[in-house]
Order: sequence, then structure tokens, then C-alpha cells
Amino acid sequence: MPSTHGGLPPTSFAESISTGSPGAHGVPGDDVNALLPAIGDEALRAYRLVTNSGGVITGLSRPVTLSFAGTGHDLQPDCASEDILHTVGEDAGNPDHGMWKTRLVHDDVTGAWSFASPTRPHDRYFTESSSRLPDPVRTGAKFYAARFWSHVLP
Repeated sequence: MPSTHGGLPPTSFAESISTGSPGAHGVPGDDVNALLPAIGDEALRAYRLVTNSGGVITGLSRPVTLSFAGTGHDLQPDCASEDILHTVGEDAGNPDHGMWKTRLVHDDVTGAWSFASPTRPHDRYFTESSSRLPDPVRTGAKFYAARFWSHVLP
């Protein structure tokens, strides 16, 4: 763990911005849409940084929320498409458990953002993380929040 914040400007929890997002987990930046998708308890949200005229971040706006039952565990871009892969914990008793994919959709007329209706790429219980590789699925594997990558691009 770093012993310093890495330089100016100084950072501390007191200077951070609270979102009121219970159970927040991952927040991958979406530089194409200038949004910050975040997953947590019962919701996938997308935030936008709010800055003042000097470019200083003063807050967050929340343009869109996708609700679900359960605890969101993982949020990753699908490098093979514009989809966002997210996982929801719990077991088969929760209809929203497992892995889902959705995407951010912008309405050019109204300027509003939404999430596309989520679909389930497969039905596996207890999925808490995902990665997208051209390799086969690792059946029977039991990892907690595993990440895989390949140095060879398809």
C-alpha cells in the first residue's frame, strides 16, 4: 500500500465526494461516454463528474440507475463489444443472481442516458467476477473475484 497520496493536490477522505451508494464495489471509468459506472447493493449506476469553471471536481451527478435484487459484486467492460458485464450475488432463490450484460444508451434527442434491458449470457449461480477471453470457460473453477488477461490480442 502506498505511504503517500502521490503528489499534489493533497487528497484525503475529508476531501472525497460521497455518492450515497451502499455496498459500492468497482467503478471502471468510461472515457468514451465520460461516465463512471458503479455497482453496489441493488443497483448499477452511472455517474458524471461535476466540475466548476476551474475544472475542479465538485460533485457527482447520477444520470441513470438500473435496479436489481441482491448485491452487485463485479463490473467490467466487455472488450469485445460495447456491453458492460456485471454480476449479482446470491443463489438461485434470487431471480437477479449471476452474470448479466447491459450497455449504456444515449438518447440524442433528449440527452438522457439509460441502461439497455439486461440479458443473461449464461445461468451460473454464485458468480462474483467475470473476465472476457477467447479461451474456454473454466468449468468447476472456484475463485473469488478472479481476473484473467491475455497478452495476445484476438
